[in-house]
Amino acid sequence: MKYEGEKEILEALREHRRMRAVDPAGYEPVGVSKCDGCGYENRCWNEAKAARDVALLPAVSQKRARELHARGITSIGQISAAVNDSSHHDYFWTGKKKPIHRDFVSALLKSAEAHETNKAIPTDDPPPLPAATNYAMFDLEGLPPYADDLDRIYLWGVKVFGEKRSSYLPAQSGFGLSGDREGWFAFLEMAAGLFATYGPDLPFIHWSSYEKTKITDYINRYGDLPLPLPAGEGRGEGRPGIAAQVLSNLTDLYALTKASYALPLPSYSLKVVEKFVEYRRTLADANGAWSIAEYIKATETNDPVARAAIVNQILAYNEEDLDATWAVLQWLEKKR
Repeated sequence: MKYEGEKEILEALREHRRMRAVDPAGYEPVGVSKCDGCGYENRCWNEAKAARDVALLPAVSQKRARELHARGITSIGQISAAVNDSSHHDYFWTGKKKPIHRDFVSALLKSAEAHETNKAIPTDDPPPLPAATNYAMFDLEGLPPYADDLDRIYLWGVKVFGEKRSSYLPAQSGFGLSGDREGWFAFLEMAAGLFATYGPDLPFIHWSSYEKTKITDYINRYGDLPLPLPAGEGRGEGRPGIAAQVLSNLTDLYALTKASYALPLPSYSLKVVEKFVEYRRTLADANGAWSIAEYIKATETNDPVARAAIVNQILAYNEEDLDATWAVLQWLEKKR
């Protein structure tokens, strides 16, 4: 693990001391990323669900959950009345002559309504959906810095849906010293082929910001390739690179979904949202951590048959991520 420096270590020790000194009976809000993997996760979440705790709302941060509890607003069902309670006016409203809700209140009310009714509640100003006849679902599998010094992507997965569907298209990094570079240029070659087939405006739909970040990183790491010219065109100076074109065509479906609907869910994780839109996986227990562990296992074996079996499972998991992303996009289109 990388040494972060004296200041960071001391702060971590102070936080550890603070946690040890906390009253076990005191309030501590639950959180999806915070609680994931903790041995007490089920206990804390069951208690929060039983109490309909405000921390279950994705619109409520850890800080806001503590603020609401300090005001005696502990359950989701109390939120609507509390907003109009004069004793909480300064917290939820701003302005003297013509008071209006503070910026966070609309999202908070809609999130509470979604949980109370178990329905998707439209936001005040939902963004437009991408309009196309075909869409490329896009998902990456990568090793984080703590598992690999290079912080590399070992699988670039794409699958086109719409009027002209494609098969599952994985671009994989090799297992040798130049494998990371090979995977990147295999992805660029695949993307160039997609633009040739579907046109340069083919939308690439992904979940959260990871894909955008990693494409930018890899352009800086290995460079881009020029986008091939359509047949009959000239030299085309100034045309964008293949990766640059993918970047300009990206749509973050996580951000789009969150900006479109308040959902009766504790998080907007793909694996949570996909169940709400009734997509079901065959590899129900697989997740990102599982994929990383399996890939590391594949790199450490010298048995080609065993390695191929592991890689095939990772590919199947990645394809289900793409299928789930498409299911959410279809759900959004039908709701609109």
